[in-house]
Amino acid sequence: MGTVADQFADILAAAGVKRIYGIVGDSLNGLTDAVRRQGKIEWIYVAAIVLAVIATVFLRETGSARREAKVASRATSVTRP
Repeated sequence: MGTVADQFADILAAAGVKRIYGIVGDSLNGLTDAVRRQGKIEWIYVAAIVLAVIATVFLRETGSARREAKVASRATSVTRP
């Protein structure tokens, strides 16, 4: 069955998430490890919030943000009872 983080990574992958932009740290180690083990989602490390903003602008300008927002919407509907 795996950990909660494994299940969360599986739900995100099943919903079509391809990338996660984020700052890794102590509270996210379980999730980052689950994503790494799974191998279906790319974790893109950003060293600062400014880089996360740049990534967001890039996704919005290339149209990827709309696709990923739809994926996130489907992911949240999958987890609802």
